[in-house]
Amino acid sequence: MYVRGDGANLRWDIGTPMCCAGDDRWVFAHPANDPPKAFKFLRNDSDWALGENHSVTGREISVYTPQFPTA
Repeated sequence: MYVRGDGANLRWDIGTPMCCAGDDRWVFAHPANDPPKAFKFLRNDSDWALGENHSVTGREISVYTPQFPTA
């Protein structure tokens, strides 16, 4: 899993790998003073998750279940 976006050292043109924390659990930690303004998940840094972009503020812990197009 990868994440792309604005803020938290993210970019829209290159994904940042997420850390695998177990079966179907992936983690992206950002500095509290630079939360992502908008972000989206990608499978293999090529398949965009369906739906709108996400955002967080400050020191939130958020859980997402991204859905991807089926082949």
